[in-house]
Amino acid sequence: MYLKGQIRAGAEVLQIFDSWAGDLPVALLERCVIEPIRKIVDGVRVDFPEFPVIVFARGVGVHHGQVAVGTRANAVSVEQGFDIGKALELVPRGVAVQGNLDPGSLLEPLPVIKDKVLAVIRQVPMERHVFNLGHGIMQQTDPSVVEHLVATVRSYDEGR
Repeated sequence: MYLKGQIRAGAEVLQIFDSWAGDLPVALLERCVIEPIRKIVDGVRVDFPEFPVIVFARGVGVHHGQVAVGTRANAVSVEQGFDIGKALELVPRGVAVQGNLDPGSLLEPLPVIKDKVLAVIRQVPMERHVFNLGHGIMQQTDPSVVEHLVATVRSYDEGR
């Protein structure tokens, strides 16, 4: 299995994407998204039972908890536009959330980016949050802006 090869090669976490999950009718979520991803996760865990897996079922909104439970993920990625604090409430206690800054925010002036980054960070405790974009980085994003974003995240003091 390809993912097991990635682990053997040194990967520290796996992320499984379903970029079309939110476009399906809710009635198909279990059969077309959750079950196939659970089979992948279970296959990985045969040889690597404790290996962390993140699932990104883009667009499922209020069903992030169902995805977390059904796939047995350690974390769920949350798309931009969905309240990450709400996502944290939906997933079981031991599951983290990842996300969810709008990638378009990185085209804004640096002070605006910093405010938006902090707004995301403040919604979720650090021990249950993997900061990330809500989806892929846009090609017109200046790499120095990404450096600024990373520095902002790393310098954040949760104690405020």
